[in-house]
Amino acid sequence: MLSLIASGPGPLTSSFPSGHTASDLGFLFGASQVLPLLLIPGTVATACSHWSLVRRRKHYPSDVIGGGAIAVVVAAAAWKLRPPTDRHTARQAPSTAQGGPLAGRRPVKRAVMRFVTNQLLNRLTRPLLERGLWPRTQALIETTGRTSGVPRRVPVGNGLRDKQFWIVTEHGYGADYVRNIQQNPGMRVKVGRHWHSGTAKILTDDDALARLRWLKRPVNDALLLLIGTQQLTIRVDLDKTTDHPKPASRLACVRRLAAR
Repeated sequence: MLSLIASGPGPLTSSFPSGHTASDLGFLFGASQVLPLLLIPGTVATACSHWSLVRRRKHYPSDVIGGGAIAVVVAAAAWKLRPPTDRHTARQAPSTAQGGPLAGRRPVKRAVMRFVTNQLLNRLTRPLLERGLWPRTQALIETTGRTSGVPRRVPVGNGLRDKQFWIVTEHGYGADYVRNIQQNPGMRVKVGRHWHSGTAKILTDDDALARLRWLKRPVNDALLLLIGTQQLTIRVDLDKTTDHPKPASRLACVRRLAAR
């Protein structure tokens, strides 16, 4: 089926999965940990080079996708078998003056990764999660802006376990939604097509890496560690009821603030 994406006759030989794709993505995952600035140009170069293989009929699209899937699985398995030990996990209590220490020891990586997730990935997944069209591997959290009072929605990994929702952050106190929670712990969580309201608590003494292993989301959490700079655990104690009425729209919140 995927071979129909490329028009015309297919490749003369089949190479499933693509070893070039798997090795290139594996190198990209590792290199971006050391030099975060390589992530964006490396991703563009890798995507273009492997698209050219499909266009020149050297590979079927399924070959490239299969190779990419292997790279992700291997990265997840490597993290599972040998979790990183030098990651700066969040164990400090937040400072009241600054709203907590900024995340991690890698400000360049944090800036690059936040741009990638906030401006690219989240813009793609957020509307799909809002409509319940994204797989339940992801969820949507909604906090209240600490200065604007406007609802802010961010995609995260699905951490729903019983009557609690668990979040392990990518950038610790550097994440805007964490600062929002510090100001107002009341929030909502959307899993599938259902909203849950609850109260968030930042667990500064929790082992974030052990929490990731407990959540058992190897692919999601391998990517979280790849792009993250500081892991911090947040527990949301959910209310008993679901499907709460839809909150006021962003425009309504802005009008209410302007009227004050």
